[in-house]
Amino acid sequence: MSKKYELTDEKFNHVDRVLYRIRALIAFETVSPGDMGGYIEAESNLSQYDKAWVCDNAWVFDKAQVYDNAWIRGNALVCENACVYGDAQVYDNARICGDSRIYDEAKVYGSARIYGNAQVYGKAQVYGKARVLNRVHVRNNAHVCGNTHIYDSIQVCGNFCNK
Repeated sequence: MSKKYELTDEKFNHVDRVLYRIRALIAFETVSPGDMGGYIEAESNLSQYDKAWVCDNAWVFDKAQVYDNAWIRGNALVCENACVYGDAQVYDNARICGDSRIYDEAKVYGSARIYGNAQVYGKAQVYGKARVLNRVHVRNNAHVCGNTHIYDSIQVCGNFCNK
C-alpha cells in the first residue's frame, strides 16, 4: 500500500520541536493529491494507511497518534501521549494532551481541553470552554460544555453545561 502523505519542507519550531506541514499523495475522503494538511512532528503521529487526517493549522506532536478515520482540523492541538481514533473529530481551538483518548464518534471542539487520562467516546461531545481531566470518562451521548470543569474518576453519561 502506498503512503497517503509526505512531510514537506514547510516547517516551524514549536518550543523545542520541529513540526512539518503534510501534503496528500493520494485521494481519500475529501482530500485530493497535493492538498496541504496540518502539521506533525513525525510520521508516527499520523497513520499512513487509513483515512485519518490532520488539516488546516492543526498540530500533532510528541508521541500523540491520530489514526482510523479521525480528523484533526482548525487550530486544534494533540500532544504528549494522546490518541485520537475511530471516527473522532477534534477541531476549532481544542487541546488534547496527556494520555487522553478520543474515539468512536466523539467530538471535541471550541476551546475545550482534555488532559490526563481522560477519555471521550461513543457520540459524546466536549465543547465551549469545558475542561475534562484526570480519569474522567465522557461517554454515550453526553455533552460537556460551557465553562464546566470535570475531573477525578467520574463517568459522565448525561449533559453538563455551565454557562
